[in-house]
Amino acid sequence: MAAVSLHTGKPGRLEAGILSKRAPEGKQISAAAMRTDVRAWLARKRGRGLARRARCQYNGDSRIRVCEEENLPKYYPLCLDIRGKRCLVVGGGKVALRKALDLLEAGAKVKAVAPKFAGAFRRTRGIELCRKAYDSSDLRDCALAIAATNSKEVNRRVCADARREGILVNVVDTPEMCDFIVPATLRRGEMTISVSTGNASPSLARKIRRELEKRYPAKYAAYVRLLGEIRRTVKEKFPAHRRRQIMEQIVNGRAWAILAKKGVGEARRYVRNQVKGQRSK
Repeated sequence: MAAVSLHTGKPGRLEAGILSKRAPEGKQISAAAMRTDVRAWLARKRGRGLARRARCQYNGDSRIRVCEEENLPKYYPLCLDIRGKRCLVVGGGKVALRKALDLLEAGAKVKAVAPKFAGAFRRTRGIELCRKAYDSSDLRDCALAIAATNSKEVNRRVCADARREGILVNVVDTPEMCDFIVPATLRRGEMTISVSTGNASPSLARKIRRELEKRYPAKYAAYVRLLGEIRRTVKEKFPAHRRRQIMEQIVNGRAWAILAKKGVGEARRYVRNQVKGQRSK
């Protein structure tokens, strides 16, 4: 049996993996046959934009060893305002429901398409359920689309159709079919903290989010809301060159500690006194 070492494109950022191909019992796989398999694999990777040039080396081992540069994108982080915008979720299972609920929480008009839906999906209000097979007309007037089915063919069709229409698309767990990814997210009222590893390790992103949940407990929602109130007051009463300094003094002061121990009322009194002190300067 033959082994092939593949090295792609420019040096650095190489991902090592193993592709195994075993012969049926009693038969041998020739180097030529193995070479054909590897070339087909590489062609598929090129087609998905994940690999470029490669060279093959055969050393008589029983496996194909692959060193692949994933050529992962450098994502541009941003927050989208999708309030009132139509968004499509293709799929009727637990993952699709989670994606639909996230969109709904952000104020989107959510349409879900699937031949059948999980019970929790059917019990959720605010989502337009279409019990049917997906077709390209489902994308009409949509701002973005998410495919979360267990059918690779359906997911590929959603991706191709959306890109043809200029609609942002995400295919769950398939980075090469994603125009955007959804990071692990922690929300505390108006504060949103997102963690992404660029698809390198979603598990690590979730772990960091859990750590952040302890660092920023649920009361932080009230704290952020209070800071918003005070910021509006500061903008009304102070010139531009002083606003940032005042807000930084408040954020770096004792407001959070007071709120966590004594509640919003005490924290509000403390912060207002801080602002009054600034006006007398």
